[in-house]
Amino acid sequence: MKLDLATLIGLLLGFGFVAFAIFLGGNLGVFFDIPSIFIVVGGTFAVTMVCFSLSEVVRAQGLLIKTLFFHMPDEETQATKLLEIAQKARASGLLSIQGEVEQLADDFLRQGFTMAVDGVNPETIENIMRGDTESLLDRHERGVLVFKKSAEIAPAMGLIGTLIGLVQMLGQL
Repeated sequence: MKLDLATLIGLLLGFGFVAFAIFLGGNLGVFFDIPSIFIVVGGTFAVTMVCFSLSEVVRAQGLLIKTLFFHMPDEETQATKLLEIAQKARASGLLSIQGEVEQLADDFLRQGFTMAVDGVNPETIENIMRGDTESLLDRHERGVLVFKKSAEIAPAMGLIGTLIGLVQMLGQL
């Protein structure tokens, strides 16, 4: 897997600008408190786990990793390859494309072409592919819900961490 360069640059710039602004305003170490990090990050994760099943939370973490390392295929190259396969299938028959089908990097396309080569009815292929797509969308939508819930919870956990810090600070006065 390859990390998208724009994602990496965006993350580094975002964190870099915040760190630089904190550094310009004073002591950088004052802003990093381990107990506060545990309250915000750990608390957000714990409350999110209460709202969803363990498998959904784990699956969402996998989606996060896939999102960070996703590399868009070159559409022109992919379209050209598909046209070549289609032309060969028209000219020489479906069985002639079996070698090209096995070399396809996209599992979804490989599955569809493999069923076509195996002689599966086109309507059946469409139903299976449509069902797989809907299933994938449902799983991804559920993962998005996990992250939306985390985004809702994190500010509240930040406030809880702030209140705990204030109580501790006042207790030391």
